[in-house]
Amino acid sequence: MFAKNKKNAGIIVLLLACMVLSACQNSDDSNKTGTLNTVNSQNTNNSFIASKTETVIDDTLPDVTTVESQSSTSDKTSTSKNTSTTSSSKTNKTTSSSKTSTKKPSTTSSETNSKTTTSSSPKKTSTSKTDSPEVELNPDIIDSVNAQLIISQIPQKDRAVLEKINKEINNFKETITFAYGEATQQQVENALMIISLTNLTDNYVSPEYTISVDNRGNVTKLVLTFTKTAKQYADELEKLETVIDEMIAGCTADNDYDAVKYFHDEIIRRCKYDANAENMLSAYGCLVDGRAVCEGYAKALILLCSEYGIECVPITGNTRNSEGVVEPHMWNLVKLDDVWYHFDLTWNDPITTLGEDFIKYDYFAVSDEVISIDHEITPIVYFTYPVADNSENDYFTRYGLKFDDVQAAVTEFEKIVCEAVKNEQRYVRIKLSDAEKFAQFKTRVFETATENGIKEIFNILARAKENSGSEVFNPTRFGKVFNENMNIILIVLNYE
Repeated sequence: MFAKNKKNAGIIVLLLACMVLSACQNSDDSNKTGTLNTVNSQNTNNSFIASKTETVIDDTLPDVTTVESQSSTSDKTSTSKNTSTTSSSKTNKTTSSSKTSTKKPSTTSSETNSKTTTSSSPKKTSTSKTDSPEVELNPDIIDSVNAQLIISQIPQKDRAVLEKINKEINNFKETITFAYGEATQQQVENALMIISLTNLTDNYVSPEYTISVDNRGNVTKLVLTFTKTAKQYADELEKLETVIDEMIAGCTADNDYDAVKYFHDEIIRRCKYDANAENMLSAYGCLVDGRAVCEGYAKALILLCSEYGIECVPITGNTRNSEGVVEPHMWNLVKLDDVWYHFDLTWNDPITTLGEDFIKYDYFAVSDEVISIDHEITPIVYFTYPVADNSENDYFTRYGLKFDDVQAAVTEFEKIVCEAVKNEQRYVRIKLSDAEKFAQFKTRVFETATENGIKEIFNILARAKENSGSEVFNPTRFGKVFNENMNIILIVLNYE
């Protein structure tokens, strides 16, 4: 199994099916077929697809005699993180409350005292457990510290349904039968949603399923289709275990905050946002394939935190893309020193031309109030999200990069730039405490010409080059990224 939990030995990594649950439609019809969706039962969109594309403005120092002719061009990536997928939610990248179910033509078969509508299965190999009898799978219920944070709140009868379905999925059983009165459609759909959210490792179940319901509303049968064999899943799990072991071993942090920062940075370095990747919804897709959407990013962080002994749960909601379109999204809540914070790794890994080393910290350990600026939180059935009402440990506050006074921000900004140039670092970040101060700082440093006829930013860069003695730093050109929602300024230094 995975690396031994650094704090709580014996955490068992989840061996669940990655599925997405359909919305529960209130209808008198007892024939129920849906497309699984990793969000709540009111979701009408079958994927988490939200992402954020960064636009980098390239600013060049003009000739001092032709200040008015200074040009700035928008350097924007051609690829977009706004592609729909068949799964769950990044901020850059969250979960929608709308559902578009794309089902293939269905056929209907009747049973004694029960009706069944079956959606056609995808063109993938369906293999039962008996094809790989040598593979040992976990037949038990979910047994992960972080999964239990969600599951512990489920009523006993509903949990019994979840445990049964989860056990059969872990045994690659395609047809799950229920005794009379054992389960309702709502219980089954809720169970599938929770299993999907708490499955971290891999996705091996088709997003199409069939529920058979009798004339009194009792579920008689649930039929699933597996997209991978038990042997394929076991082989992929072994690869994921190797990566997790390496990442845990590479964590030299002496506190939980630094450990989470290490996991955050490593996930972003290893993974690219890809809404077309085969395993985009899982930690496997994120950490082994290096391709995932927001759900894969979020699950990778949960898995690493679980192995390390840090409490971490998924959070679903909505956000808006660069065109203003509302999209579903998933991110995380992480508990550090008994305080919960929001982390959005997807939006901290924007699609940009800046390169694979570019990492943002705009959504690193922020509060409910801050995340709600551009994220809308939606509930998970059964589960009450922990309150995150503290901002004292957000990245900019912790590292002294947040300022309430504009003059102090300008002074410290120049010091930070000079230090970055000495160390040949590419990125410089600061945050202002509110929108008014952010606007004042931006105007003063980036927009208003000084006595020598050029903008203050170029004076700062010139002094940084002089003080550092760098022969490769170019003070006449830089890139800038403004997050006006969060009052954050990032500049990209230019070395030649």
